[in-house]
Amino acid sequence: MTKHHFIPLCYPLFLITIFFAVTSSCHAASRSQIIPSLTIQHQYDDNIYLSESHREKSDQITTVTPSVTYLVNNPVGNFSLLYAPTFVKYYDYDENDTIRHRADLSAGYYLSRHVRFNFSDSFLRSEDVSEEQYFDGSTKIRYRENRQTYYRNNATVSLNYFYARQSNVNIGFFHQYLENNDESLDDGSIYGPTVTIAHWFTSKTGTELTYQYQHGEYTRDDISQPSNDYDGHDANIRFLHMFSPHTTAWIEYGYSLRSFEGPINTPTEEDYTIHSGTIGFDHTFSRHYTLSLSGGAYRQIYDGEADNQSGFMYGASLTRDWRRASLTISGSGGWDEDFLAGDPNRSDFSEYVNGSVGFVFRFTEDITSDANASYRRDDYQTGIDENTITANIGVSYTIFRWLWLSVDYHYITRDSDDPDDEFTDNRIALSLTASRPIDID
Repeated sequence: MTKHHFIPLCYPLFLITIFFAVTSSCHAASRSQIIPSLTIQHQYDDNIYLSESHREKSDQITTVTPSVTYLVNNPVGNFSLLYAPTFVKYYDYDENDTIRHRADLSAGYYLSRHVRFNFSDSFLRSEDVSEEQYFDGSTKIRYRENRQTYYRNNATVSLNYFYARQSNVNIGFFHQYLENNDESLDDGSIYGPTVTIAHWFTSKTGTELTYQYQHGEYTRDDISQPSNDYDGHDANIRFLHMFSPHTTAWIEYGYSLRSFEGPINTPTEEDYTIHSGTIGFDHTFSRHYTLSLSGGAYRQIYDGEADNQSGFMYGASLTRDWRRASLTISGSGGWDEDFLAGDPNRSDFSEYVNGSVGFVFRFTEDITSDANASYRRDDYQTGIDENTITANIGVSYTIFRWLWLSVDYHYITRDSDDPDDEFTDNRIALSLTASRPIDID
């Protein structure tokens, strides 16, 4: 696999997207903005390498992040482009000094009344040992064992055809890429096509069918063997019924297949299939109060001699808004995969339980606080079981409409069957941010 091989894939799509952005900005009803921003942060971290207690190393870290965002919105499309370098200074362990880079691009453009083109790309260069990953509306945090630089790029492109009021066909392609400067970790890419068909038979009864093929490839810079390449298939069918404008129930069946390829095209005993079934409902009590519940089970079947596994799947989410506050409680459980985790011990199948609670309170128009806590348990098939608890609390003060100050405290602790993977980390940060949108119509 060639380093940075995602560039040939995204570059022509990037040019097409820029063309759509220029075309959209010339539209008579177009609104364009440039949003410059600057954030200066000073942080104290008592365990910068997330090591077990007797090997903890603390440091103070200053970061300066200038950024610029360009936005275009009009009736035929939208465009958003963000670039944000971060200059990082470590006071004690200055071998970690670096420049992080983040770039995000998203665009949508109606080629006709019924056809919409969508493209998104997200790039990250960082050395931070904790990295948030968003999936299915929740957050999973990856943790690394050192501060060597890594690169991620995630890109998607799709065409969406709307053939009825609530019905559409979406055909797309995705590409995920990871490169590590740490030679003991895999570099990899996962890519493939996706198809989604949403069809409503009546105004209250519909179905969603999705299919995704994915191919994973891995290399490593040292002499050890990388993870096995694989092919994956995921198919799901969901039936929905709206009992009222505020209540929708659904039932879903899912099928997943993973087929791994060993060195020199040799077969492995890792292949497996997963069958799953769930039922659930969403209900909106009011514009301030929503509830979602789901439950089901899965069955993992191995082709080799490994033990088959069964487990429950469930999800719950409750959101409550008040005039000056909001509360979100959520939980989920089932099976999970992360083939680009950046850690060979956590890049396969796991059974997990996850729960979180978040609270936001606005004391005044200028002072806002937030608090969050989460718990996650992962039982990996490598034999490692882990429990991770995170918590954070922060206060933000708006000095002017374009300038605000914030203080945040973040706590992480992980218990593991592998003593070398256990750690506790405390971080406290003071940040000053200036930002003001500029209309360029």
